[in-house]
Amino acid sequence: MQGVHVVAFPCNQFGEQEPGSNADIRKFAEDRGLKVNAPGSQFHLLAKADINGPEKSAAWSKLLEVTSSSHKATRWNFATKFVVRCAEDAGKCSAVRVDGFGAMETLRQRAPELFPKQGEL
Repeated sequence: MQGVHVVAFPCNQFGEQEPGSNADIRKFAEDRGLKVNAPGSQFHLLAKADINGPEKSAAWSKLLEVTSSSHKATRWNFATKFVVRCAEDAGKCSAVRVDGFGAMETLRQRAPELFPKQGEL
């Protein structure tokens, strides 16, 4: 979908499922056809970081703050999605947090609200 970007937060806090280096994680994504952090790419891969606890990523902390879910621990990074929508004219952003394995279905259902100019996901 045009205008939609994915920002990935690799994290090794959940069953040690991201044990590799940042380079290993990038290669894994690229081997699956993703253009990682390339000009014009819609897939942005951040450096591996914690998303729970005192050393959590500043970007993740901001998403928790904006969605009023700082009190809620992340149970698994793959099952937590944030949708951030920025108004093109005003430069203001809003965000929604969606948890669980049904996250994509929830996002599809809410697409008209979250992306009024785009339609469905």
